[in-house]
Amino acid sequence: MAKIEASRAAMEGHVQANEELCKTNEELRKSLHQRVQRSTRERSLNLPPRNSPKPFSKEIMDEPVPAHSIIPKTAFFTGIEDLENHLTTFNAQMIISGRTDAIQCKMFMNIVEHGSFDVSNPHES
Repeated sequence: MAKIEASRAAMEGHVQANEELCKTNEELRKSLHQRVQRSTRERSLNLPPRNSPKPFSKEIMDEPVPAHSIIPKTAFFTGIEDLENHLTTFNAQMIISGRTDAIQCKMFMNIVEHGSFDVSNPHES
């Protein structure tokens, strides 16, 4: 009787593991499908291929960030806060510190929490 119970428990463990693998597989399929769709959309818009994480033009990327630059005291943006208020505060700090537009773009990327929104391709909706 103990062997039967042990076999059932083992089988239930295998079934649960299989269900978890199926769920992970489905998530990966969805992610791949979304990436293929995005890639197809980019090609149809004749956009240059993305070389992540470089969402800016070459001119902005080539602008050197001064060695003494520090990230502004603006809190990180997580997507929960008021975006307009957050940007107003950030822009005020950048103007006061005399940063160029290119440096502002680069520094803004440092205060956006990963996943709060996709700033990597403004052409996507």
